[in-house]
Parts: sequence; C-alpha cells; structure tokens
Amino acid sequence: MVRKKVMSEQEYLNRKGVGSSLSGVMDDRLRSVRQLRSTRGEDKFHRENKKAIDSYQAKRNQSKREYQRLVSSGKVRPPSNAEKAWKTATAYLKTELYKQQDAC
Repeated sequence: MVRKKVMSEQEYLNRKGVGSSLSGVMDDRLRSVRQLRSTRGEDKFHRENKKAIDSYQAKRNQSKREYQRLVSSGKVRPPSNAEKAWKTATAYLKTELYKQQDAC
C-alpha cells in the first residue's frame, strides 16, 4: 500500500510562495511615494499595483487548481480533522515551551 502525502491547501500554497491572500506589493511600494506627487504618477502607481496584484492572484488561483488536481489524482490527501487537531496541539505545546525558555 502506497502512503499518500498529507498536505492541506494552505501548506501547499505556502510552499508555492502564494500562501497569503494579500500579495504585499503595496507594502514595498508605499515606501517610495515620489510617484504620488502628481496625478500622472499616481495613476501609473495604481496601474502597476493593480497589475502586480492581478498577477499574484492568478498565480495563487493556479496553485489552488494544481492542489485540487493533486487531490483528485490521489497523490496528495487533505489532513483529517484528527490530524489538524494534532498539528494545532503540537504547535501550541511548542509555543508554551518557547515561553518557558524565555522566562528562565
């Protein structure tokens, strides 16, 4: 019997680099706001940001379709509720251990 790889959709998206629903493009671009001094520069700024956001969303949607394809082909399976609970519990325990180490 071949074991299927267990991976949630969010884990798959994170591996592909598109885990966040927001692209974060605006964070970097707002640091240099020289373009925003004129109307023409502002329009260009918004056009470029829209293009970057649309590109990011297209990559994210493509990765979601790839994940669904992997699930339907049987190469990957989503985690069960018990596996999700186990992962959450172990993450909580790790957090508590770090807090205890910092307190010492």
